[in-house]
Amino acid sequence: MPVSRVDGAAPAPEDSSPSYIFRRQLVYYRSVQPTGTIVIAKSQRFLYLILPNTAALRYTIGVGRECANVVGLLLVSAKEDWTEPNSPTPANNPQPTATKMTQGIDGPLGARSLLLGETGHHIHGTRDIVMNGAAGCFPLVNDDVIDLYNRVPLGTRVVMN
Repeated sequence: MPVSRVDGAAPAPEDSSPSYIFRRQLVYYRSVQPTGTIVIAKSQRFLYLILPNTAALRYTIGVGRECANVVGLLLVSAKEDWTEPNSPTPANNPQPTATKMTQGIDGPLGARSLLLGETGHHIHGTRDIVMNGAAGCFPLVNDDVIDLYNRVPLGTRVVMN
């Protein structure tokens, strides 16, 4: 028999999914950055993809130890799809940034990754809960990084603050 609360309302169902606040969503966002720019707000733990009409898609991110002090403007220099463990290296990146042994959806870069300039930093997927101080640079849950990967072209501006 379910336990009822004091006010008589039924208890909330047991749900292990994150709060709606941490889910990918369309938000009101004023920015001086042009449409299509990715803004990483490390202190907020959100990544914003700027859309027209003062809107943005907001993704929850983690901030890895190696990228905690990275700020400035970079460009997406390569897009990598790690869903196929034996897939060839993407044509737009002749030098892979991860070895064949670490590829795959369960690898350290998750399902997809976006390489930021020549720095070796990535926006990448993870199958685990997104946490600060985790391995990698800017992890997103795999569903979110796949969505972002499909929305941005090579050369996309990435502003980190």
